[in-house]
Order: sequence, then C-alpha cells, then structure tokens
Amino acid sequence: MRGTRRPRVFVVTILALVALAGCSRDPNVRKQKYLESGNEYFAAGKYAEASIQYQNAIQIDQKFADAHYRLSQSFLKRGIFASAYQELLRTVELQPQNFKAQVELGNLLLGARQFKEAQDRAQIVLNQDPNNVDAHILMANSYAALQDIQSSLQEMQTAIQLAPELPRSYLNMAILQMDANQAKAAEANFLKAIDLDPKSVPARLALGNFYRQLKRFNDAEQQF
Repeated sequence: MRGTRRPRVFVVTILALVALAGCSRDPNVRKQKYLESGNEYFAAGKYAEASIQYQNAIQIDQKFADAHYRLSQSFLKRGIFASAYQELLRTVELQPQNFKAQVELGNLLLGARQFKEAQDRAQIVLNQDPNNVDAHILMANSYAALQDIQSSLQEMQTAIQLAPELPRSYLNMAILQMDANQAKAAEANFLKAIDLDPKSVPARLALGNFYRQLKRFNDAEQQF
C-alpha cells in the first residue's frame, strides 16, 4: 500500500506544478495579477509603483479598460494630468459605460478651458443616466464657465435634489451663487456644506474667503 501511495502523490504534485505554470503563462491571469498588485500599491499611497503595475497589465492587453482607468487614477494622484487625460480617453473608448471616467475626463477638459467639450462629456452621461449627480455638477460648472449662470444654478439645484446628503454639492452651489452675486443664498449653502461635514477644510476656506470679500473679517478669521 505504501508503495502505491508515493507515485500517486508524486503525480499529483507534478500535475499541480504544471497547472501553476500554465496559469503563470495565461495572459488573462498575468494581467489580473498586475492589476491587483497595482491596486495594493495604490491603496498604500505608492502611486508611482502602482502606475508601473498597471502599465505592465496594459502591455499584456492593450484593451484592458480597468487597467487604463486605474492608471489614470494613479496619474491624477501624481498630478500628471496630460497622461491622466490620455488614459481616461482610452478608458471611455474601450468602456463608454464607465460614467465615472466620462465625468473625470470632463473635469479635466473643464480645467483646460475646453468648456463645450466638458459639457459634451456631461451630456453623454446624462443621456444614459439622467440621475447622475456628478454629471449634473459637471454640466453646472460648464454652464458657469460659458457664462450661462441661470442654467448653471438650475443644474446644481437638480444635483442637490438628487442627493441632498452630499456636502460638496452645497459647496459647489455656494461658489456659483457667490459668482452670481447671490450672497445670502451662497452663505446659506456654505453653512449647509459645513453642517454636513464640519471637518471639511475646502468648505471652511471657501466660506472664509467669502466673508473676506464681504469685509466680514471677524467671521473670515473664525473660519480660517
């Protein structure tokens, strides 16, 4: 009995090693391993290392949309906006339903002062997902950049109605209202954003700057 067990164990071991070797050569397995490794680096704040792993995955499969998207995120974290733009563009070419990538692409276009193109990205998302809050915010900011203040405020009001629990929507609305010289409404929305997220540094700074513009220096100092 013992003499028959050893060959069987040996055979099983060899078969397992062959299977593992096959997995290591399987491009789908390899690209997924690189993606997972990149995600681990990203979660640890090691964005340069994450970028390398995502690029390794893309070398195996140029059409690996998830790797292109994750690479765009690592570039954004590193402030490499031109490369992030290219990766987001490739992502939406491969995966048009990635609405988050569409909106992020639109925000980069907005930052590059390509306002109509940013608006077009928002519209792509809203055509398929009318309740997408981020797309409404992008549309609102695009309208503001195009000097259509009324449409901008309407889009932001829609965003708030869709997700009244999001502090950033009130902050965004307040900034738009401040630009539209609606000081009382702007202050109310700044305060609402802070009420929802008391530890928000951007909201405190924005409110402080708002008070400073109104020459309410004591209130501004308190926020700063």
